[in-house]
Amino acid sequence: AALETTLKTCKTVSQTIFYRSKIIAILEKLNSQLPEKSPLLELELAQSYLEQALAQVDNRNYKEVEANAQKALALDTSNDNLIALLATAQWLQNKKPMAQETYKTVKDSHLIFRTMSDFEKKGIEKGVFDPLRVDFKRKKGEL
Repeated sequence: AALETTLKTCKTVSQTIFYRSKIIAILEKLNSQLPEKSPLLELELAQSYLEQALAQVDNRNYKEVEANAQKALALDTSNDNLIALLATAQWLQNKKPMAQETYKTVKDSHLIFRTMSDFEKKGIEKGVFDPLRVDFKRKKGEL
């Protein structure tokens, strides 16, 4: 029964990723065909990249999480949630110095702890973020 549930979850995540990639492709094509970039379309595209990144978290594909978060940030540079997501994906890929630099740009340190907790809830092994948490606590939220 547990295996069956896991298979259903994997299938659902895969389908979500597949359909989101189709939506992104359509939005990118539509936006590239317009004479001027549409702010509304760019906002929708940024949201689609964010949703794709979150789906990839469920799939534990952190390279894709990072890529989608970067694409979304290119459209929405001020989104702290995206920056925290990007930094966490970098940390999980052992790009620790890069992740620390990215985390420095997040204004709300509590958001970073929440993001780490969200990743742990999705199956990240406990202790992976401990060195980062110690750094934050020791330096009062600044790396």
